Amino acid sequence: MVDEVASAFREQTQGLAQINTAVGQMDQVTQSNAANAEETAATTAGLKDQAEAMKQAVMELSKLVRGNLQTVITENPEPAFPAEKACVAARATGGSVPIHENGPIHTGRK
Repeated sequence: MVDEVASAFREQTQGLAQINTAVGQMDQVTQSNAANAEETAATTAGLKDQAEAMKQAVMELSKLVRGNLQTVITENPEPAFPAEKACVAARATGGSVPIHENGPIHTGRK
């Protein structure tokens, strides 16, 4: 009977060792997940800042483009081609670019 108790005790000891190993591994995974979550949060904040900076740059570029287009229209009231005049005017007013039977009319101006 003592041998059976000793055998059962060894089995319990092995089972507890396996449980301890599993808990240790779960702890490592939990710590790794926490570190990844912190890193992701920091990256997200950085991307948000970059997106805001990009938005500001696009807004400034848009203002410059609109201002330059107005300058083109004022400095060149009579473009060389009637289609070019229509295209420049449409872009200046936010309208659509005139369409020719062969496709959109492009002036080469931006």
